[in-house]
Amino acid sequence: MPIVVVGINHRTAPVEVRERVVFEPARIPEALRELSSLPTVRESVIVSTCNRTELYCVTDSAESRLGEWLQSYHQLGASIHHCLYRHDEMRAVQHAFAVASGLHGAGRTADPRPT
Repeated sequence: MPIVVVGINHRTAPVEVRERVVFEPARIPEALRELSSLPTVRESVIVSTCNRTELYCVTDSAESRLGEWLQSYHQLGASIHHCLYRHDEMRAVQHAFAVASGLHGAGRTADPRPT
């Protein structure tokens, strides 16, 4: 099963966009239930801070619609796809460790957009 990370951060989205996709802590359990109810999502984690919002998911298919779900959940009128990045498999795991260890926020990793 593929692991996928989809998100935005301070490098890919202006503050106005980041503010609109932040998850309030009290709403995360509800959001996780909704995210996990998507047909291809088996497991999920949401990371949401002032500088990043990321969805970490184990999916049945590499073709997940996580960006669309994020946009829909926050009822955004405009598309945020130009601000999103996506990492699959090993790159998703590397990204998770970089974020968890604080290396990503310190600017020590490459641009998070896929190559």
